[in-house]
Amino acid sequence: MSVLRRHVVFVEESFYSEFIPLALEISPDQNDADFVALALKTGAPLWSNDTKLKSIRELTVLNTREVIEIARMKN
Repeated sequence: MSVLRRHVVFVEESFYSEFIPLALEISPDQNDADFVALALKTGAPLWSNDTKLKSIRELTVLNTREVIEIARMKN
Protein backbone atom coordinates (compact mmCIF):
# COMPACT_ATOMS: atom_id res chain seq x y z
CA MET A 1 0.00 0.00 0.00
CA SER A 2 2.85 2.40 0.72
CA VAL A 3 4.11 2.02 -2.86
CA LEU A 4 0.68 2.96 -4.16
CA ARG A 5 0.49 6.01 -1.90
CA ARG A 6 3.72 7.32 -3.39
CA HIS A 7 2.06 7.37 -6.83
CA VAL A 8 -1.48 8.47 -6.00
CA VAL A 9 -2.39 12.12 -5.58
CA PHE A 10 -5.69 13.01 -3.95
CA VAL A 11 -7.32 16.20 -5.24
CA GLU A 12 -10.24 18.29 -4.13
CA GLU A 13 -13.35 18.40 -6.32
CA SER A 14 -12.75 22.12 -6.81
CA PHE A 15 -9.69 21.24 -8.93
CA TYR A 16 -11.82 19.63 -11.66
CA SER A 17 -15.32 20.95 -10.92
CA GLU A 18 -15.47 23.02 -14.12
CA PHE A 19 -15.50 19.73 -16.08
CA ILE A 20 -18.27 18.03 -14.10
CA PRO A 21 -21.12 19.29 -16.35
CA LEU A 22 -19.37 17.92 -19.46
CA ALA A 23 -18.49 14.69 -17.66
CA LEU A 24 -22.12 14.19 -16.68
CA GLU A 25 -23.11 14.73 -20.30
CA ILE A 26 -20.62 12.33 -21.90
CA SER A 27 -20.25 9.61 -19.27
CA PRO A 28 -22.39 6.51 -19.77
CA ASP A 29 -22.51 6.13 -15.98
CA GLN A 30 -23.19 9.16 -13.78
CA ASN A 31 -21.24 7.48 -10.96
CA ASP A 32 -18.06 7.86 -13.04
CA ALA A 33 -18.49 11.59 -13.64
CA ASP A 34 -15.82 12.63 -11.10
CA PHE A 35 -13.23 10.33 -12.69
CA VAL A 36 -14.17 11.50 -16.18
CA ALA A 37 -14.04 15.16 -15.12
CA LEU A 38 -10.60 14.71 -13.57
CA ALA A 39 -9.29 13.00 -16.71
CA LEU A 40 -10.70 15.82 -18.83
CA LYS A 41 -9.07 18.43 -16.60
CA THR A 42 -5.63 16.80 -16.61
CA GLY A 43 -5.62 15.28 -20.08
CA ALA A 44 -4.53 12.02 -18.47
CA PRO A 45 -5.90 8.66 -19.61
CA LEU A 46 -8.55 7.04 -17.46
CA TRP A 47 -7.77 3.53 -16.16
CA SER A 48 -10.93 1.43 -16.02
CA ASN A 49 -12.12 -2.01 -17.01
CA ASP A 50 -15.60 -0.62 -17.60
CA THR A 51 -16.02 -1.17 -21.35
CA LYS A 52 -18.80 1.44 -21.54
CA LEU A 53 -16.26 4.16 -20.78
CA LYS A 54 -14.36 3.31 -23.99
CA SER A 55 -17.22 5.02 -25.84
CA ILE A 56 -16.14 8.45 -24.53
CA ARG A 57 -14.43 10.02 -27.54
CA GLU A 58 -13.05 12.94 -25.52
CA LEU A 59 -10.84 10.63 -23.41
CA THR A 60 -8.34 7.86 -23.69
CA VAL A 61 -9.61 4.99 -21.55
CA LEU A 62 -7.18 2.17 -20.80
CA ASN A 63 -8.04 -1.21 -19.33
CA THR A 64 -5.70 -3.08 -16.99
CA ARG A 65 -4.15 -5.13 -19.80
CA GLU A 66 -3.28 -1.94 -21.69
CA VAL A 67 -1.80 -0.32 -18.57
CA ILE A 68 0.39 -3.39 -17.99
CA GLU A 69 1.55 -3.33 -21.62
CA ILE A 70 2.52 0.33 -21.32
CA ALA A 71 4.34 -0.31 -18.05
CA ARG A 72 6.28 -3.18 -19.61
CA MET A 73 7.32 -1.03 -22.58
CA LYS A 74 8.72 1.61 -20.23
CA ASN A 75 10.87 -0.91 -18.31
